[in-house]
Amino acid sequence: MVDISAAAPGHSPERGVSRRSNRFALLLKALLLLVLLVDAAAPLVKQFSDPDFFWHLQTGAWIWEHRALPDKFLFAATPPSSPEVVQRFTMTSYWMMQVLLHLAYTAGGLGGIVALRFLLWALLLLTLFFGKGGDDFVFLGLLSFAVVILGHFPADRPQFISFVFFGFLLVLLGGIRSAGSRAALLTRAAAIPLLMVLWANCHGGYVVGLGIMALWLLAESLKRLHPALGPLPPERYRILLAAGAAGVLASFLNPNTYHVFEVALLPPWMTANVQEYRSTIEIYRLYAEQWVILYWALLGLTVAGLLLSWRRPDLTDIALIAVTGYFSFTRLRHIPFFLVAAVLVSCRLYSAPRFVGKARVAFATAALAVGILFLGDAAKMYRNISRCAEVNDYLFPVQAADFIKNEDLRGNMFNLYAWGGYLLWRLAPTEVFIDGRNSDRNLSGAYQLIMEGGPFWKQHFLTRGIHYTVTPFFDGISGRFYGLIDALLADPSWVPVSMSPTAIVFAENVPENREVIRRWALPKEQFYRTLLKYSSNLIASSPSSAVFPVAQGEILLRLGDGAHALQSFENALRIAPQHPVARERVASLRQSLPAERQP
Repeated sequence: MVDISAAAPGHSPERGVSRRSNRFALLLKALLLLVLLVDAAAPLVKQFSDPDFFWHLQTGAWIWEHRALPDKFLFAATPPSSPEVVQRFTMTSYWMMQVLLHLAYTAGGLGGIVALRFLLWALLLLTLFFGKGGDDFVFLGLLSFAVVILGHFPADRPQFISFVFFGFLLVLLGGIRSAGSRAALLTRAAAIPLLMVLWANCHGGYVVGLGIMALWLLAESLKRLHPALGPLPPERYRILLAAGAAGVLASFLNPNTYHVFEVALLPPWMTANVQEYRSTIEIYRLYAEQWVILYWALLGLTVAGLLLSWRRPDLTDIALIAVTGYFSFTRLRHIPFFLVAAVLVSCRLYSAPRFVGKARVAFATAALAVGILFLGDAAKMYRNISRCAEVNDYLFPVQAADFIKNEDLRGNMFNLYAWGGYLLWRLAPTEVFIDGRNSDRNLSGAYQLIMEGGPFWKQHFLTRGIHYTVTPFFDGISGRFYGLIDALLADPSWVPVSMSPTAIVFAENVPENREVIRRWALPKEQFYRTLLKYSSNLIASSPSSAVFPVAQGEILLRLGDGAHALQSFENALRIAPQHPVARERVASLRQSLPAERQP
């Protein structure tokens, strides 16, 4: 039997270990690396599906064209009442990364952005590799967990550069502790302020870096209270303090200087319905995502590694994992920061001489199991690799944007919140009603009331000069039908002019749009039946989704077919037994429908 616990490079093999054992270890390592890279690359060839990417891309184009930074929201038809400091932060804190996105797009279209995805991922993986400080098998095992989880965080958003820079920072800080020569020590220390000034102009996540530096300095200072805690030698400690102070000062060399701290914490109303601000427990309850279990497993492994090292605890490692672990557990958006820290810390912990033999076998086995388990998901992504440089036309109104542009619809636009970034990118300088940059509570409230379709909508449209709308007919998370669609259909001055399974364009019958309406008006009496056909197609394409049966049931209710509507809602409950809209509708219909009409 081949024993990789002894044959792995990086540790002296026992006498008598054959060349065959060494060869097997190398082959196993190559297999682990291959599976890891296959899983890591799969999300990088997905179609573009992040709603915020597009407004970042368009802002980068504006900055490059004007050679200046905007100080307020661009392409917003409804001027937000949010404070100027918030608008300025939103429009300037990503400027360097936005310009990079624009240059990549200019060089190769969306294919250029795909190439940039691979570059950023390569930088992150290489950073982790050079900072690993432990056994190769242990490292590959931990990284196999991390790449599957990281694949759920789009690499084309500016926030991904924060994950890369966070890895750089941890490697530099750790390098001050472990550098073998004074020259290497000073090089790492000097790189910290350079990193922070670059990070502060690419993404507001640099405040995480500032927090981690402060935490690191505090932990290293506490170690000086007792020799048993392993304090740094005095010179290294002084250099660490100087590098940390220089990093903090350098980070203020950005368009927002210290004002970033005024907007770093978003108000609760802005985060309440944003998925990335939900806890991992909430996400798992809602969607049963398997990768969340993988995150919990890595969290447990990292904590277990710290507990097993209780005889020689490292305060810095404990503080780093405690902070990143807590924030990642309670907010989805912080998970990548924990992953970077966990891979580096756990690799060192489990590579200790008394653990490494068993850890190699355990982590190599786990890495293969995880890699193979998620290869099915990867295969689905690779099947659509030819479309990786395209926008996902289910998530975004590609056909509707083409129609608006080709037909030159006039007036201001009302749009779905999640589509604002895409529409301003496609239709600029046309302005959107709302998008992912919004920090105006009044505008957010108006948007919600309009989507509900109450009497408020028409007055608001008149006030804002809105003459066409771009929305889906149902909510993509709950499946609930939007009341605005019913209100527009009931109003004789509004006409549907373009329909697809996920996007509908209504135009107001005003002089500037009359010719478009004359050519493209769709019969209102056939509207719900057309939507019914669309919903059936969506159900057939995604039979495991409860959203589409709910949307179908909502349409059937509008057609007066309660019996078949009940059937659709019950089908949704078979897929997702806790679906709130389906449960509500089933309970109501079972009370109102005669027994003989119930399925």
